Amino acid sequence: MGIWQHRRLYLVGLAGFVVAWGIAQPNLPPAAIAETPTQFAQAPNAALAEEALNRGLALIQQGAVEPATVAFREAIELDPNSAAAYYNLGLVQRQTGQLQEAATSFWQALEADPYFAMAYSNLGGVTLGGWQS
Repeated sequence: MGIWQHRRLYLVGLAGFVVAWGIAQPNLPPAAIAETPTQFAQAPNAALAEEALNRGLALIQQGAVEPATVAFREAIELDPNSAAAYYNLGLVQRQTGQLQEAATSFWQALEADPYFAMAYSNLGGVTLGGWQS
């Protein structure tokens, strides 16, 4: 069987799943399937968390390490699932020599986003060698 035949079978199977899903969920509008109540509940805090994260990034570019740390912690408090906030906190901690704390922050970033490649890299760096940038 050639590659095009495999792709056609895959698309037919995928179309069957989509149709079956629509039949199994007849009373739900398309938006209700894609959105959950928890997404709506987190929206206000997520926006505030993003503001705190951006403030921390601006402060770290100015060399204000301590205020940036406070901003990253604020972002984490507002959105405990913010992988970027944990990651940037870990970078600040690594830069200031707090390697155990940095490893914990990188680990928490990975718990929030298991596909965050730079968090893996930095976790390995502080765990294996304690390297500084």
